[in-house]
Amino acid sequence: MKALRALPLTCVVLLVGLGMVSAQTSTRPTNQSTMTASIAGPHQPKGITISIPVHNLAVTGDARKTEKMFPGLVSSTPIPLWTYNVTAYDGNPYTGQIVGLSPYNHGKTTTTVPLQLVPLVITITDSHGTVTYDPTAADACVPGHTAMDILIGSPVFTNNSYTMNGVNMGSVQYQDANTRAEFWAVEGATPYHLTFQEQTLAGQALSFGTGGTSGPGNNFIPGQTGACEDIGVVDINDMSNAIEALITGPLAGQINVGTFPEFITKNVVMADPGTDLFANCCVLGFHSSFNVGPNLQLWGPTSVDTAGLFGAGYTSTMAHEVGEAVDDPTGTNPTPAWGHQGQQSGCQTNYEVGDPLSPGGIPPTSNEWVSTGSNGITYNMQELAFFSWFYGGASLGSGGLYSNNSTFKGYAKACPPGGTN
Repeated sequence: MKALRALPLTCVVLLVGLGMVSAQTSTRPTNQSTMTASIAGPHQPKGITISIPVHNLAVTGDARKTEKMFPGLVSSTPIPLWTYNVTAYDGNPYTGQIVGLSPYNHGKTTTTVPLQLVPLVITITDSHGTVTYDPTAADACVPGHTAMDILIGSPVFTNNSYTMNGVNMGSVQYQDANTRAEFWAVEGATPYHLTFQEQTLAGQALSFGTGGTSGPGNNFIPGQTGACEDIGVVDINDMSNAIEALITGPLAGQINVGTFPEFITKNVVMADPGTDLFANCCVLGFHSSFNVGPNLQLWGPTSVDTAGLFGAGYTSTMAHEVGEAVDDPTGTNPTPAWGHQGQQSGCQTNYEVGDPLSPGGIPPTSNEWVSTGSNGITYNMQELAFFSWFYGGASLGSGGLYSNNSTFKGYAKACPPGGTN
């Protein structure tokens, strides 16, 4: 795979066509989940989600230089992180950081994270012409809506009643419910919350393909895909570079280490590498961070699939990536090796709560939460694994289980061979 800032890569697995192909060691560690596209045949594309671990900006190469060169990224109130220390079922100690205040703190226990939505208005020019993918425009596939209002009206930001493993979490946002359920044995009797405050920033224009300023790109028309609208494909490295340039450029001063920006695309996905829907494709979203002095700048892109190519529900990808950004903000929180579960056919050693329950992966897979919003839209939110699934022992989670919708009854088995108890 193409290098992205020379970050070391662990072995990953891509599901391509009707078979499984193992990717070799390369230059970026990624964790992936799969969602099946609607195309039948040997070249059926797969939707995946990955993580890109914390790094230094290429333009500075150093956290302190980034802090000095881009003072707009500095905030007097960075997103708080709490540190955990645990001895896992393998007898080894592990430590990492999670977004929010510690659930062991029975004082001030509510954290509000400004989750910024940045619409990316993307134009791609190729042999099919120029197509504009605008998440703020009226959507022909979902009449009466835009990709942005679909997302804003979703359980990521709206309150819904959740009973997780038989325990009432209250009427809260999905990630709040998950965080409460994940550490229920510790904070169940307290008003512990982690909430997102939605902030929509001005749309940002990017251009790809012939004459594009951000890199190559291709359009795939409904006749090729069976989807409701065109699908755009760009290279993941070009998208990553373009977004970090927005963060440090026109959006500096709005985005900072006290905010978590999500860059929203409509029906534009990423190949890793390339621009072909049917090769090395398709990354629907990822979470990442870079160092700004002693703090982290969280960020990530997410595609809203209104064309219906990668399944129903619109927000399974965002639930996956936002959940992982909360529990593994650096992408490097270490765990005992786990695998042969969800998206991971090999072994993985980080605390990525979406990966073990990725839809379309190795069973048992996600028992997704499905709900209809007041806007009439039906949403899918991916089930997430609990802290205790990765580290073992008696579960800290609600109902004594190891995931938020009853799929995992026991904790991870050491990998190899992997799987779940």
